[in-house]
Amino acid sequence: MNFIANESPEKLRGGYYTDPDIANFLSRWVLAIKPRSILEPSCGDGAFLDSLGQINASSVRQIVAFEIEAAEAAKAILRSHLTDSAVTVVHADYIDWGLSTLDQLPFSDNGLDEIPILFDAILGNPPYIRYQYLSNDQQLSMQRLFNHFQLRFTKHTNLWVAFIVLSLAHLRAEGRLAMVVPAEILHVLHAQSLRDFLNAQ
Repeated sequence: MNFIANESPEKLRGGYYTDPDIANFLSRWVLAIKPRSILEPSCGDGAFLDSLGQINASSVRQIVAFEIEAAEAAKAILRSHLTDSAVTVVHADYIDWGLSTLDQLPFSDNGLDEIPILFDAILGNPPYIRYQYLSNDQQLSMQRLFNHFQLRFTKHTNLWVAFIVLSLAHLRAEGRLAMVVPAEILHVLHAQSLRDFLNAQ
């Protein structure tokens, strides 16, 4: 049994960052469809923004990136200038924002503060945080999300699962989602709802 007191701050906030080669590979894959809009739901210090700035992303008009940690969001804002696209880095919890849009999906593109609701591509590395390490508010938000989509929810569900479910809800038809996910997506019980959700898309 692991306890919060024994874990590093990085693990508690899911702060694992993406190798540049992986970021470049995933970025090239989503850019192959020439997306006009890209969502990054947990941008950290901006590794994918850096990658998009290095690759020809001329089709991309808008990038929206969320980051809950203020210091990391500030780093991402600095790296956002590497791309020619219009980049909005939102210092907020993506799950909270996403929950606020669910009643509008998939019928409207008019989101909060001129942020679109649906995107041509979604890119990133979601936070890996165990349910028991989340705040009470975060736990309730996860349960609300799963209830909205009528998905089975357990208190073993890791936050990355919720990020994928919600990201799929914000993806346009024929869009591409490229996320760094653990191999356990294929077999763990708490990801069964996600597998069911993917099969239903």
